[in-house]
Amino acid sequence: TNVGIQAVGSDLTAGVTLTGLSGFTNADGDLTIDNRGYNSVGDIFSKATWNKAEARLVLSIAAGKQLQASTLYVLGVTLTNPATGQASPAISISQTGSTAATIAAVAVDPGSGDKAPLYVKAPGFETGRVGQSSSSPAGVNTITVTLQSNLAITASAQVTIEGLVNTRTDDSLAMSVSGCAGIFKSPAGVANQGKWDRAAGRLVVVATSTIAAGTTVSCSFAISNPSGIQAASKVNVVVNSVSTGQISNMIPAFTLRNAPGSHGPLLIQAGAFLTANIGQSSPFPSVTSNVITITINSNVAMSSVGSASATLTITGLLNSETTDTSSLAISGSPFATAVGGKAAWVKATGTLTLTVVSGQSLSGNTDYIFSFSLQSPAASQPAPEVTISAAGGSSIAATVLTQAADGCVFSVGDTAAFFIHPASFLSKTVIFSRTTPGSSTSVGFVLRSAVQLDASASFSSLIVITFPLYFSTAASSTLAITSSNPSIFGSSAEWVPSTGTLTIKVQSGQTLLANTEYRVNVVFNTHNNFLSPLPPTIEVQGSARSIASEAMDVSSAGISEATFTGTTPNTATGITLTLQLEQAFEKGDSLIVRLPGFGGSSTSSSDQIWGVSSAPSIFSTEASSELYGDAIAA
Repeated sequence: TNVGIQAVGSDLTAGVTLTGLSGFTNADGDLTIDNRGYNSVGDIFSKATWNKAEARLVLSIAAGKQLQASTLYVLGVTLTNPATGQASPAISISQTGSTAATIAAVAVDPGSGDKAPLYVKAPGFETGRVGQSSSSPAGVNTITVTLQSNLAITASAQVTIEGLVNTRTDDSLAMSVSGCAGIFKSPAGVANQGKWDRAAGRLVVVATSTIAAGTTVSCSFAISNPSGIQAASKVNVVVNSVSTGQISNMIPAFTLRNAPGSHGPLLIQAGAFLTANIGQSSPFPSVTSNVITITINSNVAMSSVGSASATLTITGLLNSETTDTSSLAISGSPFATAVGGKAAWVKATGTLTLTVVSGQSLSGNTDYIFSFSLQSPAASQPAPEVTISAAGGSSIAATVLTQAADGCVFSVGDTAAFFIHPASFLSKTVIFSRTTPGSSTSVGFVLRSAVQLDASASFSSLIVITFPLYFSTAASSTLAITSSNPSIFGSSAEWVPSTGTLTIKVQSGQTLLANTEYRVNVVFNTHNNFLSPLPPTIEVQGSARSIASEAMDVSSAGISEATFTGTTPNTATGITLTLQLEQAFEKGDSLIVRLPGFGGSSTSSSDQIWGVSSAPSIFSTEASSELYGDAIAA
């Protein structure tokens, strides 16, 4: 106030009056005044008098006390809000009793929003949402409801959730309710249960004790989804007070907010694979253990419950050499666990059937990666179309698996499942050490086959290389050879000069692995009229497997291979060079190897480069200081 207000002499009516406080439910009488800070009201006021009918509160000033002019006082009186919602009323404040100056009634600034005096929200829910675990037709589905009321829900009040229609779950007086242990009971009085009405899609539970306003409660219960496709349901919740058989509404029907997407309550979708990919580990014919890897992600869960088994069927892996089996091993957790670690395989149709074991499930919207091994087809073929489908707990129509077209084992795209390279040589290089007529020449072969070549007592694999007729070496069944794998190739080959044919035999019990490099060397004498090496041909003959004749690639003599022990920048590395030479080295000849980009300290011309050696030991080693950094002289 801008004037003081004081109770003078015997006048005990001086004070402050607030009118328009409509809705407070307290009975008439005196109330306690609380100091709320700033300048203490202490014993300034003698009492606060409430009149319900007139919606008036009078704050009386004690005899001899006063409110000072231009002084802020903050005080409080506790009253009880109405039971129903209402807007904030118009409230005024005025001076009462005698004083030197009169203060006319003025409107009270009510503030805004929830803080406005006597603004009372209608009983309802601050939070109310509902969601589901599965959108799969006829699937097992967990419904979860989350509630937070702005009104205390008293003990024995009934909470009814309604609108979950078309389920296949029969009526029950004892539906299990989880996630909110001890908070609710069934109308029959059994804790953590509710009453389910299938036709109305209604669950009724009873509050075990009072649930304070503002308390968040989340409960779940399981139903069996509708068989057909449908939109999400509109679900309501209502709270009623039940007393002596009479039902009165506490919180009116409130529409719950649906969870988004496929988690909307009783949204039933056609099953589909969101991800369906397939690839392989080896693109070569007859590989005994070609690992097929599949990644799937479906929008529905797949479960086996009781006699209803969920199955996944993969079809189209044609021409495998793996025989039929009911227990093909499956790897890749947790998928392998869900299907019991095995599947049924049918060779004729290239079909793999996986069954989810009872009590297990594959969740929707979850990536699963699993693998199994098959023997690859024996013949070359393009990647087939492979499909996957689901039946049982959830149905998904046959979906084409996306092949791993970007991967590479030998060439880009050969990781697509059951793409098989032709039975051929992936690399077939011949290297001549020299081409001088009438001289001795070492011929090297670098071979890499797309197929595995085996030999045993009952079947053979013969590598036949046919040259143009430019070698004068006499016929021999024991022409000496050296190789990277003597146990596989032996120490000799058969040579027929009249046909220019060299036959290298895979030794009994040995195997040339697919996509693996092998090297073989043999020494020939050239004819005097030998001008330049023309490409020979190579083929594989034998009872085990054959490769048709194809021309070999002729490589220049020189460094045929260079390997490094490390490739990290600015660190030391070892270098190994393999040489094929056009002519013999004589004593005093030098071999110069240039190494562009290599760094390091120069050495004196008499210093040996660290760690240089040769096999056979025919080179001495020294360096030239002006060349070191790009070259080493040996």
